[in-house]
Amino acid sequence: SPAIRDLGLFGLEAAERWRASFADAFPGHAALVQDRLAMVGTLTWLLLAALVAYRGAAWLLSVVRCCRRRPPPEVMFFPEKSGSNVAKLCRELAGARGRVWLAMFTLTDDLLSGEVLRAHTRGVDVRVIVDDDQSQALGSDVVRLPDAGGAGA
Repeated sequence: SPAIRDLGLFGLEAAERWRASFADAFPGHAALVQDRLAMVGTLTWLLLAALVAYRGAAWLLSVVRCCRRRPPPEVMFFPEKSGSNVAKLCRELAGARGRVWLAMFTLTDDLLSGEVLRAHTRGVDVRVIVDDDQSQALGSDVVRLPDAGGAGA
């Protein structure tokens, strides 16, 4: 079709005008665009360099995200009269998305064991380590975790 051919010529003419104006504006770099082959090579190199820079920046951002400073582990003691430790632990459990690994002497608080089970139900990797003797003690919630679908004690 003549219209498509004319459009192609227009594109080539525009590219040639750009090449000539670039060579005039930057005579020291005129060799980069001296002909169509050199111009295509230069543009290809620029596209590859941009791709490498983009991929490198993405990798660097992933490294920075991975190496962010995390808050230090926190030690809590129970029983605690104000209940703030239980409340804080319940908030952390409710917000967990990846994994929850708990190490404690015993698990007897129904609020905590309920949040542990809800986290497991959401697909969170939940692991609870308690003292062997305390896991069988009266009031221990550890024995009900496997029955409710949690990991074994």
